[in-house]
Amino acid sequence: RPGAAYAADWWQQVYGLYETSFPGLSARIALAERVGARWPEMTTPFVAFDGSRPVAHVGVIRHAMTLGGAKQVVAGVHGVCTDPAYRRRGLIRAVLAEAMAWAETWTTIAELHTDDPPVYRSNGFAEVPTWRFFSDARPMPTATRALDPLGDPADAALLRALLASRTPPSWVCACDDAGPMVLVDAAICGALTNGGLRWLPEHAAIVAVTRHGDDRVIADVIAETLPPIGVIRGAVAEDLPFSFPLDRLDANARAVEAPSHIGVFMVRGRWPVTEPFGISPLWEH
Repeated sequence: RPGAAYAADWWQQVYGLYETSFPGLSARIALAERVGARWPEMTTPFVAFDGSRPVAHVGVIRHAMTLGGAKQVVAGVHGVCTDPAYRRRGLIRAVLAEAMAWAETWTTIAELHTDDPPVYRSNGFAEVPTWRFFSDARPMPTATRALDPLGDPADAALLRALLASRTPPSWVCACDDAGPMVLVDAAICGALTNGGLRWLPEHAAIVAVTRHGDDRVIADVIAETLPPIGVIRGAVAEDLPFSFPLDRLDANARAVEAPSHIGVFMVRGRWPVTEPFGISPLWEH
């Protein structure tokens, strides 16, 4: 059943399970809800129980994407976890198989990010390399302001409006989600609270920068009309890589294989992208 069909107390139990593998995730989910993204409305949860106790979870999101120039809806697998007391019993393999059987009724592609690839190989997933992209375009100065979606309702409304009307920043690989998934990812990675969302009023665009430890990337450009690459680089004021392909922004961009510390991208089914691509931290799940 869709996540929205479950009661709040059921979800509180599942959030408790999340905390055993992803400490702090439930608090981040609550932050996303404050800007209008409700986790239960985004996901279809598959949960194994021991009596009334949830002990294993696999979530699936209907992830709208642009892949190889075509619109696709793929199964985004997320929140995979097992209660520590119930690990090594094959629960995730069984729950994932159930989730994939359901996903196959509406898509031929499933994808996920993980630090533990062997868990997924037995269910038909295979590693696919991802890339980062570097531009040598000259940075152009532009006015910017850090958005505060949690503290300023007008900023939250602006962010939601641009997400709903955006153009994909890449035809090779991009997220077409109307906003909720990006908002949840922004909450999870800290972009809602650390000034990572920069508003460019002269270009009606938001440039997102995300951080993973000391690693920072330009993770998204949210706009109806994409600003020039030099404006984007000038708004960031640092020489940072892009986490998504620059086919629409800089034909001369250089692709470098993504570092291993960001995890492994895995796909089940035929991935339609044959050229270098990347998945932004704001397009994961």
